[in-house]
Amino acid sequence: MFQGIRHTGSPRGRGEASVPVDKELLDILICPSCGGDVEYRQDEEVIVCLKCGLRYPVKDDIPVMLIEEAQKPASA
Repeated sequence: MFQGIRHTGSPRGRGEASVPVDKELLDILICPSCGGDVEYRQDEEVIVCLKCGLRYPVKDDIPVMLIEEAQKPASA
């Protein structure tokens, strides 16, 4: 049922393999709008819902999972 979160993009910094957002937090996140699985796009600093396409910002390494803060997908 719950598939978790995918990590895409390159890490920040030069050759560092660190993930700025805590992996345990990412593992439990779902889209607050539709309940879909999400994907962290580190290079863009956003979390994207794989179901509805909403893009949630990551500010100071903290996901802002508020529907009113999310950007709608470009195709909508």
